[in-house]
Amino acid sequence: MTSSDTQDLLYPQRFLLEKRTISPGIPLWLLHPGSGDDRPLVILQHGYTGSKESVLAFGLQIAGRGYRVLLPDARLHGERRALDFEARFEAEFQRTFLEVIEGTAEDVRTLIDTFGNGPVAMIGISMGAFITYLVLTHDPRIEVAVPLIGSPLLWAPIELAPEEEAHLREINPAAHPERFPPCAVLIQHGELDELVPIQPEYDLFERLQPHYREMPERLQFLPYAGIAHEVTQEMVATTLAWLEKFLPPQ
Repeated sequence: MTSSDTQDLLYPQRFLLEKRTISPGIPLWLLHPGSGDDRPLVILQHGYTGSKESVLAFGLQIAGRGYRVLLPDARLHGERRALDFEARFEAEFQRTFLEVIEGTAEDVRTLIDTFGNGPVAMIGISMGAFITYLVLTHDPRIEVAVPLIGSPLLWAPIELAPEEEAHLREINPAAHPERFPPCAVLIQHGELDELVPIQPEYDLFERLQPHYREMPERLQFLPYAGIAHEVTQEMVATTLAWLEKFLPPQ
């Protein structure tokens, strides 16, 4: 097999790679086929301390199958990284983390407004999975979601004002399983993950099953034995197959 043959297997369709900044200042990579905006849109969100470049290889595999793909920088990350990034997280990690998740979820909705003209899929890795859970439970335009090595549980081990506690309860994806269907949700996580424990997703899957009773094929949870906090090639391949099943490229 030649290097050209290998490239054709990874990227069956050709595409263009553009760097853009969308108002109000969201840097992103846009991968698209070069003509027409009727291809399904996939948003791929990176994890904590990452950037749009850190998921570019994954994004290329998605685009190569005929999708338009957006790779945005999360707030305080990538080109938006604050000079006092470490200090902010060291001082109040959980509060800052929640602010990044909520703010980036707002950005994702802005990107859907800008680029979406039909069904949308979202894939998130680690922190990006937290964001994916938040977006899919608040925006019905997300028809396919793949949270990888993340959690649906938003929590704050800090003292919150009553209005902050009420707000957190309202937005917490783990508390609202009824908001998931009919989105086709594929949850993947390593069983040995100590950084982001898998248990909240076991709990979520149990609560989701009654809501997917009429559409069980649209919900799948895959725990991976012997895997810690990492995205494996098997997870990537399974994600691509899930996309092609529930949001076929045109």
